[in-house]
Amino acid sequence: MPVRHRSLRFGTLEVVLVASLLGGAYVVAASERSARDVIGREEQGLATLRGLLDAERRFLAKTLRDDDHDGKGEFGSLDDLVAAGLWDGPVTHDADAAFTVRGPYRYEVLLPGGVHPTGVKTLVEGHRGVDARLASATVAVVALPHRAGPKVLRGFYLDAAGYGYVAEGVYAADRDPTAPAPRVELREEKDRGGRDDGPNWRAFEQPAGAKQRGKEGD
Repeated sequence: MPVRHRSLRFGTLEVVLVASLLGGAYVVAASERSARDVIGREEQGLATLRGLLDAERRFLAKTLRDDDHDGKGEFGSLDDLVAAGLWDGPVTHDADAAFTVRGPYRYEVLLPGGVHPTGVKTLVEGHRGVDARLASATVAVVALPHRAGPKVLRGFYLDAAGYGYVAEGVYAADRDPTAPAPRVELREEKDRGGRDDGPNWRAFEQPAGAKQRGKEGD
């Protein structure tokens, strides 16, 4: 009878090793798919946020709001955009702000309330306390993780001046999967947006020729 070499035997140990390797490969593949899904949702969220900022610009161009009666159009609240047919509702109001939900994000409009001692404009959520004069040139929009939505790891900020910021790691295991909106315009290279308890916002785009404060080498 021919003798079978031991290296060709496939016993319990070999089965366990192969199963472990296959299990590890499955975990890696699943993690990669999950990461791609998260990135895709975030990219779509940023694209939607750009659409919201575009809706604000169209609202301004139509001069649909002029609270100080100076003949200059002003950026509007989220409710204003929906009423004008420039953004789809419904609009939800909670203790913090008015917002709409798209997938994993809640989208908010931030309007100017005044000027901070540092020179940047303060931002308010909703239309109460808005400085009409400043609102003819200033608005910011944010996409913030929605607790009940699919997982995303980043929040986004864009404003009419052309600044864009991202808050990374806002949906983590050790913290509430939400991020508060900034209270002031974001202008530093890295900024907390006027909130001690807020996330770190990092600049990813700015208007041509602009120089952000706090940037290395400044």
